[in-house]
Amino acid sequence: MDKNVGNLVSCGTDGRIRIWNVICANKVNKWRLISKFKAVFRDCDGVLSMATDPRNIYLITGDTLGYVRVYDLEDYYSTYDSTPANSKKLQPAQYEQFPFLQLKESIDKNHSQHSKFQPDGGAELGYPAVLLNCFRAHIGPVLKVCYSDAKGFIVTATRKGQTRLWSVAGTYLGSLDTTENARDAHPISNTNRGRKNIPRDIRRAASPVTLH
Repeated sequence: MDKNVGNLVSCGTDGRIRIWNVICANKVNKWRLISKFKAVFRDCDGVLSMATDPRNIYLITGDTLGYVRVYDLEDYYSTYDSTPANSKKLQPAQYEQFPFLQLKESIDKNHSQHSKFQPDGGAELGYPAVLLNCFRAHIGPVLKVCYSDAKGFIVTATRKGQTRLWSVAGTYLGSLDTTENARDAHPISNTNRGRKNIPRDIRRAASPVTLH
């Protein structure tokens, strides 16, 4: 990243992510909107929360439908008026780390009516950041998302205080609600072997394979 260049990311109830390019040179600030893209399934949904990791590799968002999305921000518009490195093809290691990318074709069929899964990523301006993962974290709106750099996991929270922990790849790690942890625990047995350990409400509303 050019030391004189910064990126500002904003979101809103219109369901779009906006990325602004800012440069400070000779004590003069210049800025421009470099990309705007839809980051929700339905036109009535909005993006309520965002977070990045300390190295600005990931952009994590939470929306009104309960979905969490993880975008690749590494080297995204690294210089002023540049083309993003993320416009290149995904790397094999990313397919291994994020199962969502391998299942995207089947998810695409289920959500074919949503512009987010169109070939251009639903972009309305410029290049959208590469979507690495998308999963259902809550049934209600996700009001807060945070990234724990020490542990490498995502924390999500709702209006009712429901707080859950997820890996960046979308694996459910647990809840800060001990009652929910006990209720959703599944000891390994022949009857539930291979069953994905996910919250009960998500299990009722989403596929245990894709979390959609």
